[in-house]
Amino acid sequence: MNFESSRILDLFEANELNVSRLYKIYSKINLKNKNFWEKLAKEEIEHAIEIRDCYDGREDVFEENAFSRGTIKHVADFVRESIDKVKNQKISHLEAVETALRIEQSFIEKKCFEIFIPNQKKVKDVLRKLNKETEEHIERLRIELERIENKK
Repeated sequence: MNFESSRILDLFEANELNVSRLYKIYSKINLKNKNFWEKLAKEEIEHAIEIRDCYDGREDVFEENAFSRGTIKHVADFVRESIDKVKNQKISHLEAVETALRIEQSFIEKKCFEIFIPNQKKVKDVLRKLNKETEEHIERLRIELERIENKK
């Protein structure tokens, strides 16, 4: 996907789908934790659908700034690298949780859902919801990380 010519919402949608893809791979290699990963993967698909559905055809749904595309690209590149890594080497459930936590935190830390100024209420509402749900993912991943560490 061309980051320079694509719409921001398309980039967000593609990134959510790639995160879902990564979590689905994790569900297949971590069978004991399959449900955990499948639930996260499903929620990422739901995010992508919400992003797609909030677009009403107008091109100017955001006021872009110098950081917007670069921020999404940074997160998207890390997700793609994580997918490539898991395809080429075996990783533990702990490593998967740590990677997922890093991805979800990067959305919040880089303010992916805040650095854009939506020109439509529907888009603003979807981004606010995605921010809240990403924080919920972070909390679930932190709890899972604690659970793993306490088993050691």
